[in-house]
Amino acid sequence: MGILKPRQVTGMWDFWRSVGAGERPIAQTLAPGSVLSRVRIPELDGIRGIAILSVLAYHLFAFSMQLWEERHGQHWHAFPRLVELVTWPGFLGVDVFFVLSGFLITGILLDTKNDAHFLRNFYVRRALRILPLYIVILAVIAVGYSNSGKFLLLSAFFLSNLATLLGIRTIGPLWSLSIEEHFYLIWPWVVKAVSRRTLMIVAFSICAIEPVVRIAGFPLWSDGYFFSWTRFDGLAWGALVACFARSSAATPSMISKLYWTCLTAAAVVLLTGIPLGLLSRQNIFGTALQYLPAQLFSMALILAALGMPGRLVSNLLRTEGLRLSGDLSYCLYMIHTFLMDGYDALTDRFYPAAELALGPFGALLVRAIAVLLAAFGLALLSRRFLELPALRLRHYLEPKRPMAVVTAL
Repeated sequence: MGILKPRQVTGMWDFWRSVGAGERPIAQTLAPGSVLSRVRIPELDGIRGIAILSVLAYHLFAFSMQLWEERHGQHWHAFPRLVELVTWPGFLGVDVFFVLSGFLITGILLDTKNDAHFLRNFYVRRALRILPLYIVILAVIAVGYSNSGKFLLLSAFFLSNLATLLGIRTIGPLWSLSIEEHFYLIWPWVVKAVSRRTLMIVAFSICAIEPVVRIAGFPLWSDGYFFSWTRFDGLAWGALVACFARSSAATPSMISKLYWTCLTAAAVVLLTGIPLGLLSRQNIFGTALQYLPAQLFSMALILAALGMPGRLVSNLLRTEGLRLSGDLSYCLYMIHTFLMDGYDALTDRFYPAAELALGPFGALLVRAIAVLLAAFGLALLSRRFLELPALRLRHYLEPKRPMAVVTAL
């Protein structure tokens, strides 16, 4: 009797049939060599690490340096200018977070959609993950920022990403969390209602429609960077990868092909789009497609984590520094801009001549070091004493299993 071999996937039709084939248990759909069977995939923490370090670099250098230029009417030169250019794309780290979040949350939803109390359990788990630190951040804003009442009211209902639309001052990075919460207010109901194949159609439709929505809204707001209805495509790209990973099409060879396809497409869009204004949200082309290279790159990294163990990219994602940054990424993201504001306030009060003594770039570098040390220290404390204790409450949602009966032999 011959050995059964996995059916080979050839052509787009076979690929599509295999992607949507059956709602089988995940254990039966794992591709050979897949890491979905692990309790934790360390490479995904590495991807989070890339995202948070990119955002930190952007705010501590490129964003702050642009503010300095506007304030002084001067431009950076030589090495500082290089640092500004290198760290400027770091704002796209938010899009890496979106894609990874879409992948992880959709995967959880797919794997638990047949559980009792599926929706209740999802929202309670989400609340335990988000709310403890979020409430602390709202308290910090209430105490440390004057005239923040309107923004706090919006933030209490996860509507902070609408502040700019309403002419209200935005404080901190809460806007991106609002976008995620709006998506996950709806997405579990969709996952529950449809098959995996239909879910892929819905997710791909979101990815295709969002650039059109951004173009249509360009005359109204010119920059839809903060709005939920213009940013759902990043989460939907992640959802597509989650659906694919749970299909019989997710073989190592197919994962490798899609990995290189995503990387190539990201490079093509980036290189051909730059002359057309891709890097600017002040024109229609940049508004529509600026996030796509980061989204494609994020999908490639996730695919590498899933089906390319032992390769260079996987080994890089498993490095301790990236994984630690990824593990602390939620707190690091939430607190770093507040630490920047606090450092500036203390410097203005106790050491107003810092820029004269250290030079503009030297003062910026000292500030970055101080903020990073404080951010990682506080994130470690938050993880140990706030976030993990809250997450441990999730075990009350797990189904009760019968106790094992010990019998004498």
